Amino acid sequence: MNSPSNSPDIYEDGPNSEQIICDFKNILDRNNPLEMQEFIENNYPGWLCGVTDEYSHDYSFLANNWKIICDKIKTRPQRIITVKRVFFDKKDNVRHHTIMTFCEELTRKGYVIRRMDEFINCSVCYKALPTYELWEHMKQKGLPVPPEWDTVCSGCKK
Repeated sequence: MNSPSNSPDIYEDGPNSEQIICDFKNILDRNNPLEMQEFIENNYPGWLCGVTDEYSHDYSFLANNWKIICDKIKTRPQRIITVKRVFFDKKDNVRHHTIMTFCEELTRKGYVIRRMDEFINCSVCYKALPTYELWEHMKQKGLPVPPEWDTVCSGCKK
């Protein structure tokens, strides 16, 4: 049995990465979210974990930040995409250039890319809510979060 360090990295670039990136950009230009999601799933199965339209109103500062970023890059907020992993550092860029390009291109189009271990969907309305761990981190940083963490938006409890 392979140890995690010996396991193949299914998100690593393959020999046709440049063609995948080119095809992905063309799909984004057609502005067809379903086609985009299918393309990602076909090329990187399991990486895209979910898509939702907005953050819970309990975390309005997240939506405000998203809008500020979109205004700066002259686009409008699209959807929140939850993925298995996000790659950030330079050594990852060499091995995961395709997925990093997906994230950059989606962001340019107004999408937000979030890790699945940081966000869940409200079990009623499906808006994005931080996980307990992220809520706790936000609370410690003094961000305006609800006093108690929950899997349901405050408006959905009523």
